[in-house]
Amino acid sequence: MTIRAASLAASLVLGLTASLALAGPAAGQDADTTPLDPNLRGIEFGGRFSNASGDVARFMRFEDLRSGALINRARYTREQETRLVHFEADRVGWRDQHYAASVNQFGRLEAWFDFRGVPFRYDDNTRTMYAEASPGVFRLDDGIQLGIQNRTLTLDAAAQAFSLPFALRSQRDVYDGGLRFHASEHLDVNVRTAIQRRNGYQPVGAGFGFSQALELPGPIDDRTTEIGTSVEWANGGRLARVGYDGSWYTNHADTLIWDSPVRATDLATASSQGRMPRWPTSSSHTLSAVGSSALPGRSRITASVSRSQWLQDAEILPFTINSALTSPPLERSTVEGEAAVTSAMVRFTSRPSRWAWFNATVRNYDLDNRTPVLEVPNQIKYDQAPQVAAVPETEPLSFSRAIVDLEGSFTPWRHGAIRVGYSREAVDRSFRLVEETTDHTLRLAYDVATLDRVTVRADLTRSKRTGSGLDEEVFSDIGEQVSLRQFDIADRTRTQGTLIVTVMPTDLFSVSAWVGGGKDDRSDAPFGLADASFGTYAVGVDAAPRDGVSLGLQYGLERFSSLQRSRQANPPPSPQFTDPTRDWSTDGAERVHTLTASFDVLKGIPRTELRGAFDYSRSRSRYTYALVPNSTLVTPVPLPDITNAWQSGTIDVRYMLRRQIALGLGYRYDRFTLDDYALNPSTIDRLVFGTTLLMGITDRPYTANTVFVKLAYLW
Repeated sequence: MTIRAASLAASLVLGLTASLALAGPAAGQDADTTPLDPNLRGIEFGGRFSNASGDVARFMRFEDLRSGALINRARYTREQETRLVHFEADRVGWRDQHYAASVNQFGRLEAWFDFRGVPFRYDDNTRTMYAEASPGVFRLDDGIQLGIQNRTLTLDAAAQAFSLPFALRSQRDVYDGGLRFHASEHLDVNVRTAIQRRNGYQPVGAGFGFSQALELPGPIDDRTTEIGTSVEWANGGRLARVGYDGSWYTNHADTLIWDSPVRATDLATASSQGRMPRWPTSSSHTLSAVGSSALPGRSRITASVSRSQWLQDAEILPFTINSALTSPPLERSTVEGEAAVTSAMVRFTSRPSRWAWFNATVRNYDLDNRTPVLEVPNQIKYDQAPQVAAVPETEPLSFSRAIVDLEGSFTPWRHGAIRVGYSREAVDRSFRLVEETTDHTLRLAYDVATLDRVTVRADLTRSKRTGSGLDEEVFSDIGEQVSLRQFDIADRTRTQGTLIVTVMPTDLFSVSAWVGGGKDDRSDAPFGLADASFGTYAVGVDAAPRDGVSLGLQYGLERFSSLQRSRQANPPPSPQFTDPTRDWSTDGAERVHTLTASFDVLKGIPRTELRGAFDYSRSRSRYTYALVPNSTLVTPVPLPDITNAWQSGTIDVRYMLRRQIALGLGYRYDRFTLDDYALNPSTIDRLVFGTTLLMGITDRPYTANTVFVKLAYLW
């Protein structure tokens, strides 16, 4: 569906709905043919026929849209005087299936359960020479390793001859459930549990330092279990709640081991295999308390406090798996990781009069990392020769954050309100280059609720972050420019605002327009991210020309730009390190255009409901490299723009054969095009680039047509 075709389809739909708006009540639309509510009791089943070409994995990234028979939707609700029972199911048996059930015994017990499957398809055309000998252990045939080591076989020839295709995918299944027991009029007990399981593979970067890089299908086999309990008491304007929350994460693939594709035997300067840790098994435990009480003058105070313990005791891997080297001894065999987290909040809210309200909040968050320091005077990098460690001991990061937020709203006239706010955030860190930062933020907003069918809302925010405790010699010690700044803690001034205007000439028609933008400025950052800005502009139209008919159309433009500065230089004592003629910058810019349209015709056509939607998005990104005057660097070659365009159109027709039986027909069109110089198939046209071994992951376009045939029975 091109834009021209979409415009023609939209014109036909607008003409149809306009004619319906002028027409009177449809003949035959009486109580006997009025359908039952499909959200109460009903089942919808049928078939799906999908024809996709190109990058099918991208098309079905988070969905399962394969062809086949399916129960698309099922609902059951039964309400009695003292009880409500509800069940629902979607896409039964497919990878993105969903089930939910709930029981509400009014005034006594509420229980619910929810299951959702979330597939993720990375790429269906990946290839690798590796075989997974055991979970997380990837091996190559000994003959391949020996042949490449002895130079009787090249890496490129081996990749072409021995790489096998496979689909790179993963599956996430989420189980969620809980109950709320009303022990008495004022006392409730809550229990909730959630289990998330993930299985499959994802791309992982591995290798042996800068000498060789490779991609592996890293296994995913983990489980997260969460339990939350609380007891809540409420009486009048007072509330108290205490609770416990626990979370346990278990990773059954916490280590990755792989063979070197160029060596079969170990040398002191080259290893035949590599090893790296992955996400460690861990747990957290939290005790919390919340209290709230009404105060005179239409005021309320609320306070909460929590104390958490984070635990992680994974095995510390030796510095190397290279048998030709002796790994330096470790002080202990496991991490013994522990952190204590304390969080507290006090909020006061008051509305002393109808024209004013006030809110004050104080928050504090403290992460105390209690993991014992691990001495590492010597180390082995990249499974090669031992050396003295640049950082001789671990640095357990800790930080505390204190926030004060004040906000007030004033309504000097009936339909308008002015809001003013101020917040201060102070962060104290350990083992960061800037030890302390303070953010001051001012907010101003104005709302006009109604002004002759016009609604206006505007807001402006201005914030400034400053830091202290920076020791520039630390940069020098690690061979970095002393003027380099890390973007998340560097001094920064931020300005952003929005304006939204809605006009309703009639109750059946409205036009909305909004504009927003902002800029981050880091004027004291000669190297690193200097500034970034964004802007959003949009206009939308909504219309309801008659009962049961609605139309919507919206266009938006988003822009983003950034400026980063750097210096291409060897570390000291090279004279390049302080040579300003080697400075260069990157100016990034992106523009995104979006168009959305929808229509619903639920009345006006006998026995028929008609729905449709169209979404279109086009993006263009450009990176411009610039050199300083009199530069001694080679003039950079301009990179081509990165572009992509996505469009999706759906139309759905539902015809009531009888009051309880409906026949449905749906069509969905998807198309995605892109041009990315880094990940194009023409760029990644092989698996081997020098000593780099890839899996062939590329960005490719796709086109898909999907037809749905549905039969629904309602009761």
